[in-house]
Amino acid sequence: MLKTTELFINELEERELTYEPVRVLEDGDELVQLGAKLDNTFVHLIILFDADEDAVAIRCFDLVRVSEEQYPKAMMSCNALNDRMRWVKFCIDKERNVQAAVDAVIDDTNAGKVTMTLVMRMASIIDDAYPVINKAIWS
Repeated sequence: MLKTTELFINELEERELTYEPVRVLEDGDELVQLGAKLDNTFVHLIILFDADEDAVAIRCFDLVRVSEEQYPKAMMSCNALNDRMRWVKFCIDKERNVQAAVDAVIDDTNAGKVTMTLVMRMASIIDDAYPVINKAIWS
């Protein structure tokens, strides 16, 4: 297991948070999945540790699925959220799923705390953004 992944797993275990077993990808990157019950929704977060141990990517791939008719409103909502909020970027993929993303530079001394802080921030921001996106697409 990468040192950066290990540090993050230690943070999860200290807080008694559950996660899926670590997966090692073909390129040596490691992936950790966890779920989070928020006030407004439930999300699955993917935490991807770079094999070089110098970066982490945190993703929420299926925040909201939008129809073709809802797409313009969803895109405007994501743009407004990106203008207003720091840390998390919102976008829409080819399958019209709203996604949230955070990337950070880490090292083998700060990976656990930095990644945990970003996971908590991301969850909080998604919790605030979820009703905004839904209001926009259903109005």
